[in-house]
Amino acid sequence: DIMQRAPRGVNEPILDRVLIGQILFVTALFIIAIFTLYTYAIDANHSIAYAQALSLNTLVFLEAFYLFYIRNHNTLSLGLRNLIGTKIVWIAVGTLFVAQIAITYMPWMQNIFRTEGISLFDFSLVFLVGFVMLGILEVEKQIRLRRKVK
Repeated sequence: DIMQRAPRGVNEPILDRVLIGQILFVTALFIIAIFTLYTYAIDANHSIAYAQALSLNTLVFLEAFYLFYIRNHNTLSLGLRNLIGTKIVWIAVGTLFVAQIAITYMPWMQNIFRTEGISLFDFSLVFLVGFVMLGILEVEKQIRLRRKVK
């Protein structure tokens, strides 16, 4: 429905106060998630390469989860159509997933990116963190949009 919206005014900034706040909020969530999992890996006596691989996977998957969120960040309903996405979104996410698996588990890619394979449990933590972030963003969106409606 983007083509049905009125165009942005010539004098309006590209990044308004709400969007800047959103950028800072999402950035803070990403930093907290990435450094929390990095610290978790170090505290569990994993190598730096393992912690870096876990952090890299966290960053990449947070971005993928954020892609699904950003498609409906200005509508109150989750919108199953937006959440499911389009064919090209799934192709991009699938390609991203395959590339990330290669970087994490293929020895020659591990040498290039200085990573190690991560355990299935830790990989599931990455997904859990992504879902939690999606939930936090959805709650923030509901609060933000309901205030705007009033």
